[in-house]
Amino acid sequence: MSYTRPAKRAWRLRRKQLGLCVDCRNRAEARRAKCRPCLTKGDEYRRLHPRAEYAAKYRDGHQDTNRVYQREYRAAHSSELRAWRRANKDRLNTHTNNRRALRNSLGNDLTREQWSAIKAVYRHCCAYCHRKAPLTQDHVIPLSKGGATTASNIVPACKPCNSAKRDREAPTLPPVRLLV
Repeated sequence: MSYTRPAKRAWRLRRKQLGLCVDCRNRAEARRAKCRPCLTKGDEYRRLHPRAEYAAKYRDGHQDTNRVYQREYRAAHSSELRAWRRANKDRLNTHTNNRRALRNSLGNDLTREQWSAIKAVYRHCCAYCHRKAPLTQDHVIPLSKGGATTASNIVPACKPCNSAKRDREAPTLPPVRLLV
C-alpha cells in the first residue's frame, strides 16, 4: 500500500462526498468514487493483468509454506478455534452445507435467517420425531441424490433422526413445509 499525505487523503474523501471522480474530478455516478471512463480504465487494466492467474500461480509456488503456516496457526490457536466452533455451530453448519452444495454444483441459497425461520415454523422441534433437541439441517432430497440447500428442501432434524435417514429421501414429507 502506498503512502498518501493526510491532506491528499482528505481531499480525495471530500471529492467522493461531493460526487466527483477521485481521479479526474468529473461528475461520478451515485455512490461511486470514480466516473465511468475511469472505471473502464480499471476494467481494462484488470483484463490485461488477471488477478486470478496471479493468485493461482502464487498458491502453486507457495503450497508448502502455506501448509506449514496453517499448521502452526492451528496449533497456536487451537483453543480459540474450538471455542469459536462451539459458539457458532449454526454458522459452521450453514457454511459447511453451502460449501458441499457448491462443490457438487447444486443450488445453495439458504441463509441463516431462512434457517432460523424454518426452525421457528417447526417450533424448534425435530421434523420427524417432534422432540426438542439440538437441530441439524436435514435435506429432504439428499445432496448425494441431487437435492439442493434451499429453504424448500431443508427441514430441522435432531442428530439421531438425521443420521438414521442417512442418504435416503424422507420416508414421508414432513407435515409442515416452509416455502421461503
